[in-house]
Amino acid sequence: MASLMASLGYADDTNILACSLANLRILKDWVHYFLRFNALRLNHSKCELVGRGADGFPVTTAAVAAAGIATEGHANVSLDYNAPIRYLGAHCRFDGDWSAQHGKLTAMIH
Repeated sequence: MASLMASLGYADDTNILACSLANLRILKDWVHYFLRFNALRLNHSKCELVGRGADGFPVTTAAVAAAGIATEGHANVSLDYNAPIRYLGAHCRFDGDWSAQHGKLTAMIH
């Protein structure tokens, strides 16, 4: 059985890392329980989901929906695996390409 991975959080940025959609669902349910207990909510419009399945292909939005994964009742859309995601203000990509972050910093300087 694959093990769960803990969620990572800093201030108002949170990541949930899991090795399967079933485990992601368990962790997501735990996060929602914690939030309800502390009278907090996630902003579903800022939530991003990206990953690869056991077959090596990107996780699809349909697979996420079939696993019952949603944020505050809203469906999560799976992003392209090479799309930049934002964490702690930095735009990161899983393939190591920093061009989106470089472009953002360059625009701020100019």
